[in-house]
Amino acid sequence: MTLHIYDTLRAQKRPFEPINEGHVRMYVCGALPKGDCHVDDLRSCLVWDMVYRYLRYSGYEVTYVRHIGDIDRDIPREAADQNHPQRRETGEHMQGDPLRMNIFGLHAPTVEPKATNAIPDIISLIGQLEEQGYAYCLDGDVYFDVERFEAYGKLSMVDFSTIKSIAHPQDGGPKKSPLDFILWHSEKAGEMSWESPWGRGQPSRDIECTAVSMATLGRSYDLHCGSQSLMFPHHENHNGQSACATGTHVVSYWMHNGITHGEGEGENASQAKSNLSHIHHILTAYEPQVLRFFLMTTAHYRRTMDMRAEALDEAAARVAYFYETLRKAKALARSAPEFHFDALPNAELIDSCEDQFSAAMDDDFNISKVLVLLSEIFKVLNELASTRKPMKIPGAAVSARTLLASIEKIDEVLNLFTAEPEPYLVRHRMQAAQRLGLSTDWIEKRISERIAARTARDYASADLIHHELKTARVVLMDHAGGTDWTILETEPAEEAHLP
Repeated sequence: MTLHIYDTLRAQKRPFEPINEGHVRMYVCGALPKGDCHVDDLRSCLVWDMVYRYLRYSGYEVTYVRHIGDIDRDIPREAADQNHPQRRETGEHMQGDPLRMNIFGLHAPTVEPKATNAIPDIISLIGQLEEQGYAYCLDGDVYFDVERFEAYGKLSMVDFSTIKSIAHPQDGGPKKSPLDFILWHSEKAGEMSWESPWGRGQPSRDIECTAVSMATLGRSYDLHCGSQSLMFPHHENHNGQSACATGTHVVSYWMHNGITHGEGEGENASQAKSNLSHIHHILTAYEPQVLRFFLMTTAHYRRTMDMRAEALDEAAARVAYFYETLRKAKALARSAPEFHFDALPNAELIDSCEDQFSAAMDDDFNISKVLVLLSEIFKVLNELASTRKPMKIPGAAVSARTLLASIEKIDEVLNLFTAEPEPYLVRHRMQAAQRLGLSTDWIEKRISERIAARTARDYASADLIHHELKTARVVLMDHAGGTDWTILETEPAEEAHLP
């Protein structure tokens, strides 16, 4: 199957045909530098990371550009000096941004240009639009003449009458039309500014994005990606600016991920669950892999999502199940002979799983189908790991080893299973206890007291402790070497499907 991508501008899935065969040029609107990242920013980054990885998995060379919007409208003009402490502070915020710390396994872009380094390109593009009659200057401010671009509103499917109805009264002023948007702001006290043909000032975010993308990828490129929250007016303005400057559509495919809402749990929620909007709060209670799994797989990338603590718990349980399965399957695979000439169990799945993965991803990155496939693979791995008959173990071990190799290949795209299983499961167990308000020291102490009671043949006391732990949702697993424990979590919710 050929890769099909939903193109927002044309409102349909289209076969993907890059401008240059074998080479994809991809632009992503980057989040503003900040230390407190919102879940919507993270989901967008994860979605486009997955798309980038899959394009490479499919054999494309990819030039991936994600720009840094570092023109901070709140930093005084003097801070433009690289040695100014406020300027350094912005850089420190960028370094502290969770999206740039690689804790979520984001692949580094090919190029990550800063807006402050693109001022000459921005000024040149505005000057070109002005010369062509699409922009005009009023008192040092430069505006785009929206009514000169007939297709304005097509990307976001907003018509002129609607836009006019939502225009703010202050959007009128000296402009030709309240629809006209600004390209260059005249200098104001307390803002960074640069010299330009229209006087000192700074560019708008809209023209910044357009100029940076065209400067790095050329006057036509394949993919422009971002959140639906940017569709209007930001991407609508970008589409108009670039089309007027070049006389054609600069972007072949517009891609938008659904908006993600972070919601709290109310007054009775634990502190770890009370703020599901910002990443640093969520990471106090969940592993980064859980958040990556939840944001990438709970819904198709074009769907709107809501953050719920129960859903995150379900995701944590599912990821822990994956890692527990990997732990057992890897132990089995280590016993596999180098060669096995008998028919392998589950040969059909082994032979087809990577093709099934590609078929699902080729359907506009249909993650729901991918999850169905993963569920089947991990179910089979569990069955193989449960093999007990000595004559069947070699074949089961080879099958497990082969399936694990396929998972490793698929995970080049998903990037979910990069941790070592045993340390991951220990961390998961401790965080699951924390989310229930349980002390791991208390759990270990009660388990030790239960072992002591059983050793003393005080089975009544041992049963009471077992019941107490069970009521607290602590599950005990007795074995010859002692007692292990885990936390009982809700079953994973069914994935959403996109029609």
